[in-house]
Parts: sequence; C-alpha cells; structure tokens
Amino acid sequence: MCYLSGVWNWWSVTGNLFDLVGFLIVAGEWYIAMKLQAEALQLKSEVTALQYIAHSQNRPDLDRPDLAARIDAANSTLDGWRSNLFLGGLILVVIGFALQVIGSWPC
Repeated sequence: MCYLSGVWNWWSVTGNLFDLVGFLIVAGEWYIAMKLQAEALQLKSEVTALQYIAHSQNRPDLDRPDLAARIDAANSTLDGWRSNLFLGGLILVVIGFALQVIGSWPC
C-alpha cells in the first residue's frame, strides 16, 4: 500500500499548473509577436513611402533615414526580450510535464 498517494496527486496538480502558466506565457509571446510584426511592417511601409516622396518631389526635409535605424534597433531589443519570454514559458511547460509524470508514477 502506498502511504504517499495523496502527495503524488499534488505533484500532478502542480505539473498541470506549471503547464498552464507556461502555455499562457508562450501564447502571450506569440500574440505580442504578431502585433509587433504587423506594427513594424506598417512603420516600414510608412518610412518607405516618406523616402519615396522625399526623393520624387525633391524634398530632403521628408527624408528621415534615422527612422529606419530606430525601428531596427527597437526590433532587435524586443527580439531578445521575446526569446527570453519564450524560453521561460517552454521551461515551465517541460517542468510541468515532468511533475505530471512524477505525480502519476505508480507507487
């Protein structure tokens, strides 16, 4: 007879919670990535349109090469943050899976 069967069940419950939190972190990161990618594409198209107008109408005041550099710098900063968030969520899912295996291991 297994005297710790109640404790083993809590390992499984804890594993489910880790899985849930890890999945929500990864899903949130994916959602943020979709929104940021759409915004970045829109900003790049606006910068391209401004550059086209500046060159076609000979208006150097509209040409802003610093905008493209600032957008690229912001994207590289966000990429590091997003990869850390994704890895954190992935680690939580793996820990949750391991805890579920421990919780459902036969006595």
